[in-house]
Amino acid sequence: MKCPNCGTDNPEGSAECAHCALVFAKWSASLADAPAAASARAPEQGGPGLGTLLLLAAVLAGGWGAWRWMSSRPAAAADSAALLAPAPYRKELLALETVLYKDALPMSEDQQALSSAAEALGKRLPPSSAAAGRVEAFRAFISGYGDGLVLPPNARDEWMRRWEQARSDAFGPAAWLHESAAPQASEGGAMDPQEALLALQRSAKTIGQLLDAAEKETVKFGETAVVQGDAGAADKKRLDAWRNWVADWLVRVDPVFQELPSPERLPVEVQEGGLLLHRITVDMRAVPDSGPDEDPEIYLPDKAARDAWLSAAGERLKQAEAALQKSATAPS
Repeated sequence: MKCPNCGTDNPEGSAECAHCALVFAKWSASLADAPAAASARAPEQGGPGLGTLLLLAAVLAGGWGAWRWMSSRPAAAADSAALLAPAPYRKELLALETVLYKDALPMSEDQQALSSAAEALGKRLPPSSAAAGRVEAFRAFISGYGDGLVLPPNARDEWMRRWEQARSDAFGPAAWLHESAAPQASEGGAMDPQEALLALQRSAKTIGQLLDAAEKETVKFGETAVVQGDAGAADKKRLDAWRNWVADWLVRVDPVFQELPSPERLPVEVQEGGLLLHRITVDMRAVPDSGPDEDPEIYLPDKAARDAWLSAAGERLKQAEAALQKSATAPS
């Protein structure tokens, strides 16, 4: 039902307007009482007196002035009035932002949790409100983000920017909402090309050392794959050792990503090599721990799969190093 006061569409059977809090029962009662009240006030005989006409003229003049004032208000004031107060939705908003503003690399689990949190928030909002539309658009963006395999390292920054825009269009301010944390494209400006080149070269060297170490360390896991359900005692030990190695590997890789200059700050002179290094950190985190697609029960990949994973990262590193070398020798 449409609110007669502000025009907001509310679910049928609502007791009050979700936007302006008009109580529909009281409004209906006031309409029902109006004819009786008017009849009681009407004179028994004759037309309206001079006092009545003067009063009516004053009311009309006041109404005209109010209408002129309302119609001349800036659009921004109307937009501000349309924002929902965040307090009634605090639980859902905090649940969403707790996942979003984690100080960690983006994972597929975060993506799923964000989508679910946005859906839960949307269910609490007035169905036809602008806020519901903004939150649903954010949920759809998160659900469809990426290729479904590996998230880029800067995915969380993109999620933050998209959410903060949706939030500012849907809700009013509140001290308990998170401050903007996503770096903007223009924040700090582009790095000095020479400074960026040196930083990328250091990262490339570290990545090369990690890949060399991984090639040596993974030999101990043997030639064959291990299927979790069919593993004997010896294979279970291999599987446990592999899982421990993967956990340690991710701990070693994450600082490399953290030290890389953000893509937004890469000067054009070193952008090719820098973006390749960012992509390598994604590849390095995409450990082939679930085996071939046709046999998802495999938890320890065979040597061929492990070698292919490391080889792909190594080839991309060569491309990045070549691009950085080209940048280093290019005339300034």
